[in-house]
Amino acid sequence: MNIQYTVVKVPSCFGASASYKFFRHTEGSDRLAVLFPGHGYTLDAPVMWYVARAALEAGYDVLGVEYGFQANRAAVQADKIPTVAREVATGLERCLEGVSYGRYVFVAKSLGTDVARLTSSTVSFPVEGYIFLTPLPRTVPFIESSGSMLVLVGGYDPLFTDSDISRISALSHVTLQVFPEADHGLEIDGNVTQSLVTLQETTELCRDFLKSL
Repeated sequence: MNIQYTVVKVPSCFGASASYKFFRHTEGSDRLAVLFPGHGYTLDAPVMWYVARAALEAGYDVLGVEYGFQANRAAVQADKIPTVAREVATGLERCLEGVSYGRYVFVAKSLGTDVARLTSSTVSFPVEGYIFLTPLPRTVPFIESSGSMLVLVGGYDPLFTDSDISRISALSHVTLQVFPEADHGLEIDGNVTQSLVTLQETTELCRDFLKSL
């Protein structure tokens, strides 16, 4: 693959500008995957890194979000998440000025699922698919009412419980994968080999889902 890489600086109310990473196929693409990392689980963390590579392999351009509070090493409380989402929506419009795609997909991890949920209702383009990796419980109503979605969770994730899983397990528009022994990072405690197997399965599931849209 021939990929052009650029960094777009996006102003932030938390201080210094955030850096959005833009990967584009030099031959062009009509599809874009926007990546929303977790609170401390950045774009360079294993799952986000390999899912980004999977999206590129599936033919998508990839735009990776950095939150303003991450760029400034600042703490963020739950009541500030709407502010973060508004900032991201503005940042996406800035990055995509003069650029148009035929399909937009949001890929989000943990806190990013809540940011993606809020951002989707304010951006000027339609989001046609979602990948939620270890979502937060407060996103369940959004999952229930959204379009096509892939959800990956760990059976040992203390944040997303069995009751949350049961609410989305029978939804026809949701493809759900539960890794029984995985934690909130989609890793298996004390078993690096199985953690790598889970990472590979996660990457392949995301790639195949993106191709299917």
